[in-house]
Amino acid sequence: MFTKSVLIVDDVPENINVAANILLSEQIEVSITMSGVEALDVVEESLPNLILLDLMMPDMDGYETCRRLKLMPKVADIPIIFLTAKNDPDSIIKAFEAGAVDYITKPFNSAELLARVNAHLKIRIQQALILEHERKLSTIYNSTNEAIIVLKNEKIVFFNNRLSNMFGYNTDQITDKIFTDFVSEDHAPLLSKYLKTAGERTGQADKSIQIKTKKFDNSHIYIKLNAEEIPWDGETAILVLCTDITAERHAQERLFEINAKLELLVKERTESLKISELNFINLFDKSNDSVIINTLDGRIVNANQSAADMLGYTREELCTMNTDQIIHRTNHAYDTVRSKMQEGTQLSYQIANIAADGRRIPVEVRSTLVDYFGTKHVMSSARDISERLNGEKIRMETIIKTEEQERKRFAKDLHDGIGATLSATKMYLNIVKRAEPGSERSVKMIDEAIELIDKAAKNTKEIAVNILPHDLAHFGLVTSLANFVERLNSIGTVKVTFESSGYRGILKINEEIQLFRTVNELINNTLKYAEAQNIRIMLDQKKNKVLLVYTDDGKGFDVAKILNSNKSGIGLDNIIQRSKLMNGNAIIESESDKGMTAKIFYNVPLDRYEEDEFDS
Repeated sequence: MFTKSVLIVDDVPENINVAANILLSEQIEVSITMSGVEALDVVEESLPNLILLDLMMPDMDGYETCRRLKLMPKVADIPIIFLTAKNDPDSIIKAFEAGAVDYITKPFNSAELLARVNAHLKIRIQQALILEHERKLSTIYNSTNEAIIVLKNEKIVFFNNRLSNMFGYNTDQITDKIFTDFVSEDHAPLLSKYLKTAGERTGQADKSIQIKTKKFDNSHIYIKLNAEEIPWDGETAILVLCTDITAERHAQERLFEINAKLELLVKERTESLKISELNFINLFDKSNDSVIINTLDGRIVNANQSAADMLGYTREELCTMNTDQIIHRTNHAYDTVRSKMQEGTQLSYQIANIAADGRRIPVEVRSTLVDYFGTKHVMSSARDISERLNGEKIRMETIIKTEEQERKRFAKDLHDGIGATLSATKMYLNIVKRAEPGSERSVKMIDEAIELIDKAAKNTKEIAVNILPHDLAHFGLVTSLANFVERLNSIGTVKVTFESSGYRGILKINEEIQLFRTVNELINNTLKYAEAQNIRIMLDQKKNKVLLVYTDDGKGFDVAKILNSNKSGIGLDNIIQRSKLMNGNAIIESESDKGMTAKIFYNVPLDRYEEDEFDS
């Protein structure tokens, strides 16, 4: 039973009488002393629940008395309220620093005095009740047959004596240690997982596990363990109750190990299934491709947003439709696909989808049989290939156009060069046929015919070099270009320089042919139109990128105007399209009286590129 008791320490009797009468009127027990020294002598015997201490007293003032009271173990936790006529901040701060919990200014206000005294008495009594409650709990904790443990992050922060007796360790060997360190290695993972899910089992009737622990002497015991989350020092902790079940556990140990392994396997597979489902949902919803899931008879049950956007429906609308409504039926490929899917075959194919506005959308589709909510469904991923098909169409038209230009040029060379020469040769031979054998005229016509045949052979060789240089097939692009430049320089019409220190033969033969023809066409344009004195050709390679830079110092031209011309722009357009066919690009730059520069870039697939010391 706790009583309301107050010790008044004051050297002025009038102050004591006033304070005592106010407290006695509220049935508060009052004891008094007239000095700080006297208070120190009697306080341990009376042990009041509150001390009212005058600040200004002879011999020993309230500050010193308070400090000494706080040094006495039995008295240190008794709250002290200062009685003072001083209310300046420095005095108040000094009072609190000495150990006071409150202060009351003189003269007393009865209501204020009672309010403050009752408040601190109530706190004091509650603290005493808590201490008594803790003492009783401690008695219960240490007398129970169960080991009681409190864990924070698996570290032991509280335990009773039963745990020490059960495990054979002393207090220092247990305090602040990781609980799983006292568990056998094969059971530690099980315990760790169990503790991490303690909050999920709070309030459940059956929440125990059985584990094998290590004693101080390296022997083992089996314990039955219950754990649940509790509040502790303002945080969340885990309360663990342990019971020694070694005697009954030995007979069940083998069964327990089997069950534990099975439970672990089920949990892992469940987690794996959840992850797989989440991955599927993420891929399905975030895929840029159109993805549709339908039953084997074609009924659409799910579609992602990409499918809805491509076809012009909402996802909800698609889920009310059949695949027959979105597939162009003049192509019967999907009938074959549907029958094959019944057999479980994974297929890739091309069909045309029909959009909500009636447009036909060519798509490349990959369909596979999937288990969707327990039944077989077809999941199809479709990609719009309209741009790719248009690009292939443009590329094919460019190839045909380029080849047609090449054929026309070769035909013109044959007609104007070899055709004319052979016609003249035929004429000379007809004259020889009519002339008298061995005559001067006959001999002269034969010589003229032989000279024309030599000229035709030379023209034929030049045309063959333009089609596929002999050097290119046997020695590669660099040698072919070098020999071509050497022949040009031997004619003396224009000075040509060629550099190729960076190129390391990464292009295939058909790609080198295209590049050689590009250079040939650039030189022909320069010789025909530019009136240039110098040409510079530079061939380089940076990792998987090939660069050709061609410049001349000719009279230049308006690039846009030439490209927009129906006839004169064909040559430049061929150069640009030829570079695009090789996954590259061409940039043509020129101004009047400033020459011309062509920069041609080729991007070679990375699997053909191997880094060497030149790239470092």
